[in-house]
Amino acid sequence: MILGKKSKSRLSALETYSLYFVIAWMVIIGGFLLFGIFQVRHIQQEMVRNEARANLNKDKSLRFWGAMHAGIYVPVTDTPPSISKPCERTGH
Repeated sequence: MILGKKSKSRLSALETYSLYFVIAWMVIIGGFLLFGIFQVRHIQQEMVRNEARANLNKDKSLRFWGAMHAGIYVPVTDTPPSISKPCERTGH
């Protein structure tokens, strides 16, 4: 009977250590998962900022070019005005 109690308590200790190991493993994997999520979010925000900065610089350079050329460049042609759009000066 004494032998039976020792094996039962040893099994209980093995179960306890196994449970601790599983919990520790889950915490480690969860930590890696959180680190990956935050890393992806950081990279995504950096890419969005870079894209916004590039678009802003493009708009600034286009406006600067237009200002240097006294406005927007539209070639003069002999095309008659559009009938569907009313004239701003006369309202017709």
